[in-house]
This record gives sequence, C-alpha cells and structure tokens, in this order.
Amino acid sequence: MVRLHREEGLSALWSGALPSLALVSNPAIKFTVYEWLKRALLLRVRRQQQQQQQHLDGGQAFLLGVAASLAATVATYPLQVVQAKSRVNGVHFPLVIKNISTVLIMFSLMTNFQQATHQL
Repeated sequence: MVRLHREEGLSALWSGALPSLALVSNPAIKFTVYEWLKRALLLRVRRQQQQQQQHLDGGQAFLLGVAASLAATVATYPLQVVQAKSRVNGVHFPLVIKNISTVLIMFSLMTNFQQATHQL
C-alpha cells in the first residue's frame, strides 16, 4: 500500500470505489424484478385458470430467475465497465456520473413496470 501510495498517489487507493458501491444494487435489482415478475405471473395464472396458485413450479421459477438476472446485469453492467476503466486509468467522474444516471433510468423503468403489473 505504501508503494502504491508513493507511485500512484492516494487517489489510486480509492480508484473504482464509487462504482463498486453502486454495484451492490445488483442483488437488490435482481430480487425486486423477480418478485415483480412472480406477482405478475401468478396474477395472470389466477385470472386465466380461475384458481389460486400460490407457488411457482420449478421451470417458472428458473425462467423468472433468468429474466431477473438479465435485468440486473443490464442495469449494472455500465457500472462494471466504469469500475474496470477507473481502476486502470484512474477515476473519470463524468463517465461515472453518466453511467450511474443510466442505472437510475433503468431503476425508473422498473418502477414503472411494477406499477403496470399492479394494474393487471
């Protein structure tokens, strides 16, 4: 650490820290999307089959998990790119802010999706 501080400066110790903190949102996004999709699917099944299905079968749960993972990865991948670039090239805050705003836009879209599923 002393060598890193001496050769690259104090800021090198924190290179990529901001995107790393934002990346902890990946599991939260995955869980939220999974629950939204699960609720929407169960509502649809209840309406179509006129029965109270309480649980997903294995295949349904797997496919919803895949979709939720895909959504979380799409939402946080720009931050992974920023994190890698900032560790190699140093922190470029305009790029970090641009990519964080992309994630916020994705979160807003998911919130709108949740509201739409409540109307089903």
